[in-house]
Amino acid sequence: DNNVWLQGLDITGSREGTVLVASSRKNVKFIDMTFDDNLNVNKNGGILNINFGATVEVIDSTFSSNIGSAIENWGDLTVVKSIFLENDSSPSEISNDADERGGGVAGGIFYGYGG
Repeated sequence: DNNVWLQGLDITGSREGTVLVASSRKNVKFIDMTFDDNLNVNKNGGILNINFGATVEVIDSTFSSNIGSAIENWGDLTVVKSIFLENDSSPSEISNDADERGGGVAGGIFYGYGG
């Protein structure tokens, strides 16, 4: 079966980025999940990272008080009835902002394809 579902998990306090969906052959659903107070220390990536070709649905989930993108998406992403609250973009010392104009990756959802 090519489907993976994660439901009802709380992921809190990670300092290395949190979840990577790397396979283009899987359909992954995150249902009723909480991602709270996590930090992505990499110059790219988010708390939830979706690689090229992966298909992901985020349903009834909450991303709060994370630093770095809540979600970095390079695949096919659908978000349904989810909350993004007080997430911050990457701080300048870990930002992918080469010109150091402030900013970095988005605090909510970063789309690698531009939208």
